Amino acid sequence: MEITDSSQTKPYSYGISFIDASTIDILNLTTGETVGRAGLGYPSGGRTFVLSSEGFNITLSDDLSNPIDLLPEAGDRITINFAVSVTRNNQDTVIVKRPIQLKQKQAMSDGVIFSLVPPKIINDIARIGGTDNIDITFSVDDNSLIKTETYIISTTGNGTDENGEGFINLLIRNYNG
Repeated sequence: MEITDSSQTKPYSYGISFIDASTIDILNLTTGETVGRAGLGYPSGGRTFVLSSEGFNITLSDDLSNPIDLLPEAGDRITINFAVSVTRNNQDTVIVKRPIQLKQKQAMSDGVIFSLVPPKIINDIARIGGTDNIDITFSVDDNSLIKTETYIISTTGNGTDENGEGFINLLIRNYNG
C-alpha cells in the first residue's frame, strides 16, 4: 500500500475480495461501499490498483511458482487497516503499529487513553487579532493517574494545503516545566 494523497486518506478498513482467481472487488469496510467499480481485473502475477479517491494505491502480487492451491481463489479476502505508533518525549516508543479504527479507545502502558475522532469540517473562519476559544474535552478512566499540571495550548501557524483545505498548527506546552 502506498499513500499518494494524505488529504484524501482516512483511517478506514478496506477489504479485497476475490470473486474468482482473476476478478476482485475493493471494499471500504467502514462505509460498506465498493471502491471504484466492482469486478476489477486481477491478472496472473498481480497488479497495482490506483485508488485516487481514497488517496492510496494497492499493489498485489503472486509468486507464480507457488502451487495452484496457494494462489488467490474465489472467496479469499484480504483486509487492510491503518495503524498508529506513539512516541513519548521524542524518544520512548510506547505503541508500535497498532491497528486503529475511528472512535476506538486505545490504552497506553502509562494509563493514557486516546481515540481518533474525525474532526468537524470548518467551513469559514474570519478574525482579526484577539483570542479564540477552543473547546477540548478530555476523559480519564483512572483518576489516580491525573497530574496537577498546567498546559498552554497556542496556535503556531495556519495555511491551506494543495487542495485549498485550511489547517492550523497547535503547540501544547507544560506551563510548569
